[in-house]
Amino acid sequence: LYKQAAKRICEIAKSEALIDMQSIGKGGIAGATSKLIRSEEIGMDIYLEKIPLPQQEVELSELILSESLERMLFVIKKGKEKLFTNIINRWNLQFEHIGEVTKGGSLRFIRKNIVLAEIPIHSIGIEGVSKNDLDYKKPAYFQEEKRFSIEQIDEPNDLVVVARKMLANPNIASKRWVTEQYDNMVGTVNMSHNCPSDAAILNIKGANKAIVLTMNCNVRYVQADPEIGTAIAVAKAARNIICSGGEPTAITNIIHIGNPNTPEVYWKFVGAIKGMRNACLKFDTAVTGGSVSHFDQSLDDLENNKSPYLIPTIGMMGLLRDKSLQTSMDFKYKGDLIFLIGESKNDINSSEYLASIHGIENSPTPFFDIDQEHLVQDTVRQLIKNNYINSAHEVSDGGIFIALFEMGAPRNLGFDIVTDSDVREDAFLFGEAQSRVLVTVIDDYQDEFIDITSKMGVEVTLLGHVTQGKMMVDDKHFGFISGAKEIFETSLEDEMSR
Repeated sequence: LYKQAAKRICEIAKSEALIDMQSIGKGGIAGATSKLIRSEEIGMDIYLEKIPLPQQEVELSELILSESLERMLFVIKKGKEKLFTNIINRWNLQFEHIGEVTKGGSLRFIRKNIVLAEIPIHSIGIEGVSKNDLDYKKPAYFQEEKRFSIEQIDEPNDLVVVARKMLANPNIASKRWVTEQYDNMVGTVNMSHNCPSDAAILNIKGANKAIVLTMNCNVRYVQADPEIGTAIAVAKAARNIICSGGEPTAITNIIHIGNPNTPEVYWKFVGAIKGMRNACLKFDTAVTGGSVSHFDQSLDDLENNKSPYLIPTIGMMGLLRDKSLQTSMDFKYKGDLIFLIGESKNDINSSEYLASIHGIENSPTPFFDIDQEHLVQDTVRQLIKNNYINSAHEVSDGGIFIALFEMGAPRNLGFDIVTDSDVREDAFLFGEAQSRVLVTVIDDYQDEFIDITSKMGVEVTLLGHVTQGKMMVDDKHFGFISGAKEIFETSLEDEMSR
């Protein structure tokens, strides 16, 4: 039904009759009509008796606010009504003429010539409405966490033990135990089920294109700095789509926040919006919608006067313009060269490693430079377009070690790498500095790979090569990929069963 409806809507949208349209969702007809009004200089009269009803006795509030699905409002050009009705009749759809656009500054709901409700346009969010600017200020913790330094943390003696703990961490470990409890295939649409990638790829049947989708939010980064943390959320989502062969196009979002009347809480909200705006402008992603849920505070938060975490979850959509460019994260062949695109940093800020291994929750955001991020993404896009890499995976939660493991796990292939002598080994393996992507290259394309990355001016490091199954770091054996997979895939279920 939805596919058929989409075809009909597309036909109407392409016709000369249409001025605007709006689906009837949240807020019912009241919400849809208010969204259609773009200026305080116009209004709208809606004739309630003309609205098709499933039954005659309906409360006024239900009539205006009902969110019944499969309904849309269309604004049609005067004189083009017949063109519109011809399309509707051809599809055998029910429709009614329920209102008029007016010159007044009000949205009016009328029944049998009696105005039952009248809403001034300036009060429903049209541009030019006066806004209530709330007070905001930085929380005390914000300055405290800036004092953190990596020198305060002693590097563990045995990083192999740390690696195993990281693989078993519930925030890192496989979520398959949860996701496989429902239909994660969604029919035959999911193209990434047997081709693991940084984003979900949904097939468009009959076309050489596909839709790329991802969601992202690291609450620890946002808590450390709402503006930078939210910008990272957008950037990481874009990175996921780029690494899958797609191009970012648009975002939606949902923001969970506490009491906005609390200055420290509202400060977080203001920062998140700034960060989202800056990143969306940089990556040219439209904001198609979103919602904010205020007063998301637990009873414990209220009783202890605690400020809850701000959670700005970003959902991003991209377009895979050519299905042949679909890129997966998995290692392909033993001997392939492993390169890191982006800079290694002596940075463990806000990392899962710092929080779970050392118990430090409050620290600054990890390294993030939005210009460097854009350059890295552009580089990966060019490499994929020219087919010079055979896998790509962005470095994020858990750092390079976890990213390498995730690349090796699908085909039971390992890795042999050398760390950067200018960076602490724990920071190199488990730090979460942004703007980094791991890729693999076959020997035949190494020269072309180096040529493109050099022209782009991005930092590139040859880490090592893909192995048959061993995980080697600086000639030290970190175990076999098969053993690491056992830890990674069973730890969440084990944790839940306890």
